[in-house]
Amino acid sequence: MHLLFKCDFSFHILLNLIPDVEGFLFRPTILQLFEFLDEVQRFNSHDKNFSFFVICCLVYFIWRERNDRRFSRKHCNLTVVYHKIVQAISAKATRWKNSDSLRHSFPTCFPSQFQLQDGFLEVSGQ
Repeated sequence: MHLLFKCDFSFHILLNLIPDVEGFLFRPTILQLFEFLDEVQRFNSHDKNFSFFVICCLVYFIWRERNDRRFSRKHCNLTVVYHKIVQAISAKATRWKNSDSLRHSFPTCFPSQFQLQDGFLEVSGQ
């Protein structure tokens, strides 16, 4: 569980994909994250399902990065992993009938201009 949300690397990606998690006092577990997103009042059912999809993509790509580092000796930085996740989310979600609404509700989950400052990703051009 270390690599998922306890370390800075993965938590910064999570914060950039879903800024609502910034209010956590401690780093959340996956279960806490799903429960939190399920209880966000402003999310309709499409937003909740999309946020669950984002978390699944995040876990997959972070675990893949972990395996690449461990077994293939390949390393990607925070920005590259974030970009891979955003590309995967966008490739799937742009085909959905409510993609415009999702793009508006979750602008950081769709391709844009990324830049890394002080270890944090910042999205510009929104």
